[in-house]
Amino acid sequence: MPEPTPSNYVPLGRVRRQDGAPRDQVTLEAFLPGRWSGSLVLTYSPVDPVRVGSGVLFPQPVRGQTELVQDVTLVRGKPVLPGSSVKGAVRSLVEAIGGGCDLQGTCQPLCVACSLFGTVQGNDSWKGRVGFDDALAAKDVKLGLARLPRAFPPKATVGRRAYGPAPEGVRGEDPYFVVMPGSTLTGRLLVHNLDDAELGLVLTACGLDGSFAPRLGGGKYQGLGRTRIAVTSARLRQGPGRPRALRGAELDERISLWLGAWQPPEGADKVLGVLRQQMGVR
Repeated sequence: MPEPTPSNYVPLGRVRRQDGAPRDQVTLEAFLPGRWSGSLVLTYSPVDPVRVGSGVLFPQPVRGQTELVQDVTLVRGKPVLPGSSVKGAVRSLVEAIGGGCDLQGTCQPLCVACSLFGTVQGNDSWKGRVGFDDALAAKDVKLGLARLPRAFPPKATVGRRAYGPAPEGVRGEDPYFVVMPGSTLTGRLLVHNLDDAELGLVLTACGLDGSFAPRLGGGKYQGLGRTRIAVTSARLRQGPGRPRALRGAELDERISLWLGAWQPPEGADKVLGVLRQQMGVR
Protein backbone atom coordinates (compact mmCIF):
# COMPACT_ATOMS: atom_id res chain seq x y z
CA MET A 1 0.00 0.00 0.00
CA PRO A 2 1.37 3.47 -0.84
CA GLU A 3 2.66 5.64 1.95
CA PRO A 4 0.36 8.51 3.05
CA THR A 5 0.93 11.71 1.10
CA PRO A 6 2.93 14.25 3.14
CA SER A 7 0.30 16.63 4.41
CA ASN A 8 0.08 20.12 5.77
CA TYR A 9 -2.40 19.79 8.60
CA VAL A 10 -2.00 20.86 12.21
CA PRO A 11 -4.24 19.23 14.84
CA LEU A 12 -6.58 21.66 16.58
CA GLY A 13 -6.90 21.67 20.33
CA ARG A 14 -10.07 20.97 22.23
CA VAL A 15 -12.53 23.71 23.11
CA ARG A 16 -14.85 23.43 26.07
CA ARG A 17 -18.22 22.17 24.84
CA GLN A 18 -20.95 24.79 24.65
CA ASP A 19 -24.67 24.08 24.68
CA GLY A 20 -26.76 25.64 21.97
CA ALA A 21 -30.22 27.16 22.24
CA PRO A 22 -32.68 24.59 23.66
CA ARG A 23 -35.18 23.27 21.12
CA ASP A 24 -38.21 24.42 23.10
CA GLN A 25 -36.88 27.97 23.11
CA VAL A 26 -35.99 28.32 19.39
CA THR A 27 -38.92 27.49 17.15
CA LEU A 28 -38.48 27.16 13.42
CA GLU A 29 -42.08 28.16 12.76
CA ALA A 30 -42.09 31.78 13.93
CA PHE A 31 -39.86 34.84 14.22
CA LEU A 32 -38.80 35.28 17.83
CA PRO A 33 -38.33 38.71 19.47
CA GLY A 34 -34.73 39.91 19.50
CA ARG A 35 -33.49 37.23 17.08
CA TRP A 36 -32.29 37.68 13.50
CA SER A 37 -33.87 36.01 10.48
CA GLY A 38 -33.30 36.56 6.77
CA SER A 39 -30.37 36.54 4.38
CA LEU A 40 -26.92 38.06 4.02
CA VAL A 41 -25.37 38.39 0.55
CA LEU A 42 -21.82 36.98 0.51
CA THR A 43 -18.98 37.42 -1.95
CA TYR A 44 -16.28 34.76 -2.17
CA SER A 45 -12.83 35.86 -3.39
CA PRO A 46 -10.26 33.02 -3.69
CA VAL A 47 -6.85 33.71 -2.17
CA ASP A 48 -5.58 30.33 -3.37
CA PRO A 49 -6.99 28.25 -6.24
CA VAL A 50 -10.28 26.61 -5.20
CA ARG A 51 -11.27 23.16 -6.41
CA VAL A 52 -14.83 21.88 -6.27
CA GLY A 53 -14.68 18.92 -8.63
CA SER A 54 -17.67 17.68 -10.59
CA GLY A 55 -16.26 14.20 -11.21
CA VAL A 56 -16.59 14.81 -14.95
CA LEU A 57 -13.39 14.29 -16.96
CA PHE A 58 -12.59 16.16 -20.15
CA PRO A 59 -9.73 15.48 -22.59
CA GLN A 60 -7.61 18.64 -22.70
CA PRO A 61 -4.36 19.55 -24.44
CA VAL A 62 -1.79 20.07 -21.69
CA ARG A 63 1.87 20.75 -22.50
CA GLY A 64 1.64 19.22 -25.94
CA GLN A 65 -0.28 16.11 -24.97
CA THR A 66 -3.89 15.17 -24.21
CA GLU A 67 -4.84 14.54 -20.58
CA LEU A 68 -8.08 13.83 -18.78
CA VAL A 69 -8.78 16.85 -16.53
CA GLN A 70 -11.52 16.89 -13.88
CA ASP A 71 -13.87 19.81 -14.41
CA VAL A 72 -15.20 22.18 -11.75
CA THR A 73 -18.84 22.01 -10.68
CA LEU A 74 -20.96 24.05 -13.09
CA VAL A 75 -24.44 25.58 -12.97
CA ARG A 76 -25.77 27.00 -16.22
CA GLY A 77 -22.27 26.67 -17.62
CA LYS A 78 -20.61 28.73 -14.85
CA PRO A 79 -18.42 27.55 -11.94
CA VAL A 80 -20.21 27.30 -8.60
CA LEU A 81 -19.37 26.72 -4.95
CA PRO A 82 -22.15 24.39 -3.75
CA GLY A 83 -23.88 25.67 -0.64
CA SER A 84 -23.50 22.23 0.95
CA SER A 85 -19.71 22.45 0.57
CA VAL A 86 -19.57 25.91 2.13
CA LYS A 87 -21.90 24.86 4.95
CA GLY A 88 -19.74 21.84 5.76
CA ALA A 89 -16.56 23.91 5.92
CA VAL A 90 -18.12 26.64 8.06
CA ARG A 91 -19.81 24.13 10.35
CA SER A 92 -16.45 22.43 10.99
CA LEU A 93 -14.99 25.78 12.01
CA VAL A 94 -17.95 26.54 14.27
CA GLU A 95 -17.45 23.14 15.92
CA ALA A 96 -13.75 23.87 16.35
CA ILE A 97 -13.97 27.37 17.82
CA GLY A 98 -17.45 27.35 19.32
CA GLY A 99 -17.27 24.20 21.43
CA GLY A 100 -19.22 21.68 19.37
CA CYS A 101 -19.84 18.06 20.32
CA ASP A 102 -17.32 15.29 19.64
CA LEU A 103 -19.54 13.89 16.84
CA GLN A 104 -19.79 10.55 18.65
CA GLY A 105 -23.07 9.11 19.85
CA THR A 106 -25.89 11.49 20.69
CA CYS A 107 -25.76 15.22 21.25
CA GLN A 108 -28.14 15.98 24.11
CA PRO A 109 -28.62 18.74 24.92
CA LEU A 110 -27.70 20.07 21.51
CA CYS A 111 -24.25 21.62 21.27
CA VAL A 112 -23.92 25.05 19.68
CA ALA A 113 -22.97 23.60 16.26
CA CYS A 114 -25.83 21.06 16.13
CA SER A 115 -28.27 23.73 17.33
CA LEU A 116 -27.21 26.06 14.51
CA PHE A 117 -26.61 23.62 11.63
CA GLY A 118 -28.91 20.72 12.48
CA THR A 119 -28.37 17.07 13.34
CA VAL A 120 -29.79 13.61 12.71
CA GLN A 121 -29.46 11.08 15.54
CA GLY A 122 -31.25 7.83 14.85
CA ASN A 123 -34.97 8.58 14.58
CA ASP A 124 -34.48 12.03 16.04
CA SER A 125 -33.60 15.05 13.94
CA TRP A 126 -33.30 18.82 14.26
CA LYS A 127 -33.45 21.18 11.30
CA GLY A 128 -30.66 23.73 11.32
CA ARG A 129 -31.11 27.49 11.55
CA VAL A 130 -28.14 28.30 9.28
CA GLY A 131 -27.78 27.53 5.58
CA PHE A 132 -25.87 28.61 2.49
CA ASP A 133 -27.06 29.07 -1.08
CA ASP A 134 -24.87 27.95 -3.96
CA ALA A 135 -22.33 30.67 -4.77
CA LEU A 136 -22.41 31.45 -8.49
CA ALA A 137 -19.47 32.82 -10.43
CA ALA A 138 -19.54 36.43 -11.61
CA LYS A 139 -18.46 37.36 -15.12
CA ASP A 140 -14.84 37.88 -14.05
CA VAL A 141 -14.28 34.25 -13.01
CA LYS A 142 -10.91 32.80 -13.97
CA LEU A 143 -10.13 29.10 -14.36
CA GLY A 144 -6.71 27.51 -14.13
CA LEU A 145 -5.09 24.08 -13.87
CA ALA A 146 -3.73 22.53 -10.68
CA ARG A 147 -1.97 19.22 -10.23
CA LEU A 148 -2.62 17.36 -7.01
CA PRO A 149 -0.93 14.29 -5.58
CA ARG A 150 -3.13 11.28 -4.96
CA ALA A 151 -4.24 11.59 -1.38
CA PHE A 152 -4.07 8.74 1.10
CA PRO A 153 -5.46 8.87 4.64
CA PRO A 154 -3.11 9.60 7.55
CA LYS A 155 -1.85 6.64 9.56
CA ALA A 156 -3.55 7.85 12.73
CA THR A 157 -6.70 9.80 13.47
CA VAL A 158 -5.84 13.37 14.40
CA GLY A 159 -9.28 14.82 15.15
CA ARG A 160 -10.13 18.29 13.93
CA ARG A 161 -7.37 19.87 11.93
CA ALA A 162 -6.34 23.04 10.12
CA TYR A 163 -4.59 22.95 6.76
CA GLY A 164 -1.73 25.27 5.90
CA PRO A 165 0.45 25.93 2.84
CA ALA A 166 1.36 23.09 0.49
CA PRO A 167 4.01 20.71 1.86
CA GLU A 168 7.37 20.84 0.12
CA GLY A 169 8.62 18.14 -2.21
CA VAL A 170 5.23 16.64 -3.11
CA ARG A 171 4.78 15.98 -6.82
CA GLY A 172 1.38 16.72 -8.31
CA GLU A 173 0.04 14.01 -10.60
CA ASP A 174 -3.65 14.39 -11.43
CA PRO A 175 -4.83 17.59 -13.21
CA TYR A 176 -7.90 19.53 -12.07
CA PHE A 177 -9.57 22.71 -13.21
CA VAL A 178 -9.70 25.24 -10.37
CA VAL A 179 -11.18 28.68 -9.76
CA MET A 180 -8.26 31.08 -9.61
CA PRO A 181 -7.54 34.13 -7.42
CA GLY A 182 -9.02 37.25 -8.95
CA SER A 183 -12.40 35.54 -9.39
CA THR A 184 -15.60 36.47 -7.57
CA LEU A 185 -18.56 34.27 -6.65
CA THR A 186 -21.77 35.41 -4.97
CA GLY A 187 -24.17 33.54 -2.71
CA ARG A 188 -26.25 33.97 0.43
CA LEU A 189 -26.08 33.04 4.10
CA LEU A 190 -29.57 32.17 5.37
CA VAL A 191 -30.36 32.49 9.07
CA HIS A 192 -33.42 31.91 11.24
CA ASN A 193 -33.83 33.03 14.86
CA LEU A 194 -30.15 33.62 15.64
CA ASP A 195 -29.21 35.89 18.51
CA ASP A 196 -26.32 38.35 18.25
CA ALA A 197 -23.72 35.95 19.69
CA GLU A 198 -24.78 33.04 17.44
CA LEU A 199 -24.57 35.21 14.33
CA GLY A 200 -21.22 36.54 15.53
CA LEU A 201 -19.91 32.96 15.89
CA VAL A 202 -21.01 32.03 12.35
CA LEU A 203 -19.45 35.19 10.89
CA THR A 204 -16.23 34.59 12.83
CA ALA A 205 -16.06 31.08 11.31
CA CYS A 206 -16.49 32.73 7.89
CA GLY A 207 -13.39 34.84 8.61
CA LEU A 208 -15.30 38.13 8.84
CA ASP A 209 -12.92 39.40 11.51
CA GLY A 210 -10.28 39.49 8.76
CA SER A 211 -7.73 37.32 10.55
CA PHE A 212 -8.00 34.21 8.36
CA ALA A 213 -9.61 32.93 5.16
CA PRO A 214 -11.50 29.62 5.44
CA ARG A 215 -10.38 26.83 3.13
CA LEU A 216 -13.20 25.69 0.86
CA GLY A 217 -13.41 22.80 -1.59
CA GLY A 218 -10.88 20.03 -2.16
CA GLY A 219 -7.11 19.89 -2.27
CA LYS A 220 -6.59 21.40 1.18
CA TYR A 221 -3.74 18.93 1.67
CA GLN A 222 -1.95 20.74 -1.18
CA GLY A 223 -2.58 24.25 0.10
CA LEU A 224 -5.71 25.02 -1.93
CA GLY A 225 -8.95 26.65 -0.91
CA ARG A 226 -8.34 29.82 1.11
CA THR A 227 -11.21 32.15 0.30
CA ARG A 228 -12.04 35.60 1.62
CA ILE A 229 -15.72 35.94 2.47
CA ALA A 230 -17.39 39.35 2.73
CA VAL A 231 -20.95 40.49 3.44
CA THR A 232 -22.05 43.06 0.88
CA SER A 233 -25.69 43.53 1.92
CA ALA A 234 -28.35 41.93 4.08
CA ARG A 235 -32.11 41.73 4.37
CA LEU A 236 -33.03 40.84 7.93
CA ARG A 237 -35.80 41.10 10.45
CA GLN A 238 -35.16 41.25 14.17
CA GLY A 239 -38.10 39.45 15.68
CA PRO A 240 -41.53 39.41 14.05
CA GLY A 241 -41.22 42.86 12.46
CA ARG A 242 -40.79 43.66 8.78
CA PRO A 243 -37.43 42.77 7.17
CA ARG A 244 -35.19 45.68 6.29
CA ALA A 245 -32.17 46.13 4.06
CA LEU A 246 -28.73 46.75 5.57
CA ARG A 247 -25.90 48.20 3.50
CA GLY A 248 -22.78 50.31 3.74
CA ALA A 249 -21.75 51.83 7.06
CA GLU A 250 -24.88 50.61 8.85
CA LEU A 251 -24.13 47.04 7.81
CA ASP A 252 -20.44 47.34 8.78
CA GLU A 253 -21.43 48.63 12.23
CA ARG A 254 -23.89 45.81 12.72
CA ILE A 255 -21.30 43.16 11.68
CA SER A 256 -18.88 44.62 14.21
CA LEU A 257 -21.53 44.35 16.94
CA TRP A 258 -22.31 40.75 16.02
CA LEU A 259 -18.63 39.77 16.05
CA GLY A 260 -18.18 41.45 19.42
CA ALA A 261 -21.23 39.70 20.90
CA TRP A 262 -19.66 36.25 20.55
CA GLN A 263 -17.46 35.37 23.51
CA PRO A 264 -14.93 32.59 22.73
CA PRO A 265 -15.27 29.65 25.16
CA GLU A 266 -12.35 28.17 27.07
CA GLY A 267 -9.68 26.92 24.66
CA ALA A 268 -10.98 28.83 21.63
CA ASP A 269 -8.17 31.40 21.64
CA LYS A 270 -5.57 28.68 21.01
CA VAL A 271 -7.63 27.18 18.20
CA LEU A 272 -8.14 30.60 16.61
CA GLY A 273 -4.38 31.14 16.85
CA VAL A 274 -3.75 27.96 14.84
CA LEU A 275 -6.35 28.92 12.24
CA ARG A 276 -4.80 32.35 11.83
CA GLN A 277 -1.35 30.86 11.47
CA GLN A 278 -2.41 28.25 8.89
CA MET A 279 -5.03 30.26 6.98
CA GLY A 280 -4.02 33.86 7.62
CA VAL A 281 -4.05 36.38 4.80
CA ARG A 282 -2.08 39.55 4.22
